[in-house]
Amino acid sequence: MGIKRTVHEPEEELMSVEDVFADAQRIRELSEVKRRTSDILDKLEGCGKKLGFQVEREAIVERDIRQQIEGDIEVGRVDIAWYQSSIADIPGLSSPLPVVAFEIETSWRTRKHIKGDIFNLLYLKPSLGVIVLCLEGDEKVERLRRSVKEYLNRMGLSGSIVVWSEGDVDELWHRIVQRE
Repeated sequence: MGIKRTVHEPEEELMSVEDVFADAQRIRELSEVKRRTSDILDKLEGCGKKLGFQVEREAIVERDIRQQIEGDIEVGRVDIAWYQSSIADIPGLSSPLPVVAFEIETSWRTRKHIKGDIFNLLYLKPSLGVIVLCLEGDEKVERLRRSVKEYLNRMGLSGSIVVWSEGDVDELWHRIVQRE
C-alpha cells in the first residue's frame, strides 16, 4: 500500500481586463513613439541630403585605436549625423567631418539620459549638436527642457549644442525640402 500524494500545480494567474487594456495601451504608445522617431529621422535625412551632406543614421561617435584592438568597442551613437564628405580629401583628414549631429527623444527621458545625449554629441565633435525633444508640453517636459538648456549654458555649450522641438524639425523640413 502506497501513500497517495497530491501534487498541486501553481494556479496560473490570469490578467485582469484592466491589465490587458493597459498593456495594449503601452504597445500603442510604443508604436507611436517608433512612428514619430522614424518620421523625424526621415525628415532630417531628407534635409541633410538636400543640403548636400553625407547622412548617416545611428552614427558611431568615435573609436580609438586601443578600443579597436580590444574588440571594436564603440563609445556611443547619435541618432543621425550630417557629414561633409568632400573635405575628406584634405591631407590629414582620414574621414568626413561631422557638421551637424542629432539626438532625438520622443518619449520621457531622465536628466541622466539627456546628459548621455550631450556626451555623445561632445564626443562626435560636430560643428552643431542638436537635441530634439519631441515631448508634449506639460510642466514636467518644460522643466526638462529648461534643465537641458541650463546644463548647456553652465558647460559653455549653448552655442554648439541646441535644443529643438518637433516643430523646429518640421520648420526645417518645410524650408529645405518642401520649398520646391
